[in-house]
Amino acid sequence: MNDKLFSTALLGEDADFLQEVTGLFMAHIPILSENITNGIKTRNWAEVYFSAHKMKASIDLFEVNSLKEIIRKTETFAKEEINLDELPALAEQINEIVLACITQMKKDFMH
Repeated sequence: MNDKLFSTALLGEDADFLQEVTGLFMAHIPILSENITNGIKTRNWAEVYFSAHKMKASIDLFEVNSLKEIIRKTETFAKEEINLDELPALAEQINEIVLACITQMKKDFMH
């Protein structure tokens, strides 16, 4: 059973390139995830939208399937300022999955 939260299939097999792009993911995605949480706390929906929107490409590139729907909901809810009561739970899920992905990436790419 494959319990990977992400895939590098779309990125090719060049080890140096994979290490570089996973390093970028690990550096930037947790910050964006934190920005979503902070934006929700301060009711800064533009920040929540912007951060979710920026995360979307990386999530798709790394095929983090468990986040695809969550990040899109977060982006839409913040942009349209709807279902705002659902955003804290979505942010919690985003943070948990991002942290789990980072842990797996560190094991796989930071030898």
